[in-house]
Amino acid sequence: MFTELKVLYLYNSGVLLSYGEDSILIDGVFDNRNIFDKMPPGYRETLLRKDIPFEHVNGLLFTHCHDDHYDGETVELLADKHGDIDIIAPIGAWNNKLKGECGELTIGMFKVEYLKTRHIFVGPLTCDNYVYKITAGDRSVIITGDTDPESLGKIIDAFGYDADVFLINAATFLYEMKRPEDTLLKQVKNLHIYHLPNEENDDYGYRRATVSIISKAEKYLSNTKYLLDNVRYI
Repeated sequence: MFTELKVLYLYNSGVLLSYGEDSILIDGVFDNRNIFDKMPPGYRETLLRKDIPFEHVNGLLFTHCHDDHYDGETVELLADKHGDIDIIAPIGAWNNKLKGECGELTIGMFKVEYLKTRHIFVGPLTCDNYVYKITAGDRSVIITGDTDPESLGKIIDAFGYDADVFLINAATFLYEMKRPEDTLLKQVKNLHIYHLPNEENDDYGYRRATVSIISKAEKYLSNTKYLLDNVRYI
């Protein structure tokens, strides 16, 4: 049991937040047929049994419902098996708590603020994307999912830039590095670049491009961390 907010980065955009006897899993229930990272052996079964590190999960949040962030079949199984889990996703029956462009809700010991943005442009797959600021105790985490770069100003206006962890997608980061001298990311205090696939799953080159630009980025961005390794506390 953690008596302060702990942040565990998993796979793709999966993040597990733990505080006391409560945990929230964000984008951590994904379809193994996605084009980024795959679940390791036993991950899905461990989640369904709510074994360590998922034993205190009482909330599931999703930024959007692409298959590298969301797997409807597993979510349904979790809902059937563990009726106490609060599920919030911008799809179907789980979409009843995300009202309007922004709002606030509570899951256990967590305050969850949300803001609707657009997904980074990927043609027909473009959709709404929800950004979350999650607070417990005296720590807060901002999770941006696959937000489009044009929403960064909107996010900073809504949530500020002083969170203990501010997570942005590698694709958004790479877009911003086209104009690093002007990027709003310079305001962010604890920037973490995530959704970086393992080397064997880097078919679209996000990891290679991010690694190659790190030294350039560090000239413009301070206190930035790159989550190149899965399953690590941040």
